[in-house]
Amino acid sequence: MQDNIILARGEYEILLKDSSDLAMLSNDYKHLKRRNEALEEHIEDLRKDTKLYVKLYKNADARANQLQKMLDEKEMEDLTND
Repeated sequence: MQDNIILARGEYEILLKDSSDLAMLSNDYKHLKRRNEALEEHIEDLRKDTKLYVKLYKNADARANQLQKMLDEKEMEDLTND
């Protein structure tokens, strides 16, 4: 058994346009979803880089403080030996 649907030409054109609009929206959605995923990955990479640079800065700062302390001690030794 087959059902037939009768549509006016105007209704058919509206449905056809809606169908093509939905297809375009679907493609746009897929594109934006991929772009969003790429941006989220990029943001995560930036967060990791920031954490690394903070760690490197702290290590460099600690080394600089240690070297300064060694220099200060050396200067004190030189002053007491003179």
